[in-house]
Amino acid sequence: MNMGADEKGEADSRHWLTPSLALYEGARGLVLLATGMQTVGIGWQVYEKTGKASALAKSGLVQFLPLLLLFPITGYVADRFSKKWIIFLCNVGLGIGSLTLALTSRDGSVNWIYFVLTMTGICRAFSAPAGSAFVTELVGDQAFVRAMPLHQMMWEGSQIVGPTLGGIGYAAMGGPALFSCSASLILLGVISMALVRPPPRAASGPRQRTIETLLAGIAYVRREKIILGAITLDLFAVFFGGITALLPIFAKDILKVGPAELGYFRSAAALGAGVAALYLARFPLRKNAGKILFYAVAMFGVMTLVFSLSNTLWLSMVALAAMGASDMVSVVVRSTVTQLAVPPEMRGRVGAVNSVFISASNELGEWESGMTAHWFGARKAASLGAMVTLGVVAISAIVFRELRSVDRFEDVRPRRPLPEGPPAI
Repeated sequence: MNMGADEKGEADSRHWLTPSLALYEGARGLVLLATGMQTVGIGWQVYEKTGKASALAKSGLVQFLPLLLLFPITGYVADRFSKKWIIFLCNVGLGIGSLTLALTSRDGSVNWIYFVLTMTGICRAFSAPAGSAFVTELVGDQAFVRAMPLHQMMWEGSQIVGPTLGGIGYAAMGGPALFSCSASLILLGVISMALVRPPPRAASGPRQRTIETLLAGIAYVRREKIILGAITLDLFAVFFGGITALLPIFAKDILKVGPAELGYFRSAAALGAGVAALYLARFPLRKNAGKILFYAVAMFGVMTLVFSLSNTLWLSMVALAAMGASDMVSVVVRSTVTQLAVPPEMRGRVGAVNSVFISASNELGEWESGMTAHWFGARKAASLGAMVTLGVVAISAIVFRELRSVDRFEDVRPRRPLPEGPPAI
């Protein structure tokens, strides 16, 4: 007896944890663990060598520019070529960057750090759109909602353990040993990635490189208000409310603690996010997904304000944990919506646009918060950013009513066909 499409999709969703998905998430977790470790060392070294908030701001800027400049190409590459090998080569590049830090961090100029961060930005420019679509390719559309919390838990788990090990390792061993450990973990991730065997898929990406083909992701996002609302809400809320770049300043100058506590700061946010991810994996969102998204981003802004005013280590860590939990809820809703609302042949290019928005909110947001702290001080910069975030939530709830009205994820589907492009140039 043949199963219907719905029955087959339901059966597929029950068998989503395949060996290839496990290998991919293991590889991804190792690479994220390594980069989480070295991020603490990089932030501490930059501020220790320069003593300037503007230097921390530059760290975010040099990572953002490659994504901004390359995103039309990277989206096309993700749709046209093997996502597995794109991610593999990008991980190799990240490993080379870690080795460079290990060799230059002791006596080298801070410019070596900026060079590695630029390399990191280039690697992420290519790996982000490929990675965002690769999970769907491995498990299929029906099982993606089930796989998404695991995907995010791997991220958050690595960000809990990585910064903690990074802070303790930097304090105990110094930068060169820490970055050497990061390079070793990335090597293991590269090996695991090479073993992934994605299922065969019919080639659906564009073969002709027209201007409209390369920029089709932008056009699709502009037309689909639900996607535009999801990624712009994240862009402006985290751009102004993010305080990651300021954590070395809060640790060293305000709370008077060392690199180990800086690692705890980063881990606290990831711990809160990990708890939220576990909860969502056990109790997936069944309804009111859009409203929950806006509540979560508003909570992120409130907890940022609490952190900016805190004078004690424990309250700061509680606020960071709550920020991480609310951000995780936001990430799960936004990521699920932006995957399910895009046709498979467009996911790489739309993912490239999304990665630019995410990088703008994170890395460019680090530049914004660093420069604002340079002008007004870290406390005022964080407080002002928190209040702007709350304003962004209020305005977005009015402008993007379609996003706010999303109820069940199962109801989100691609709704508009791709336009026909002009002749190839």
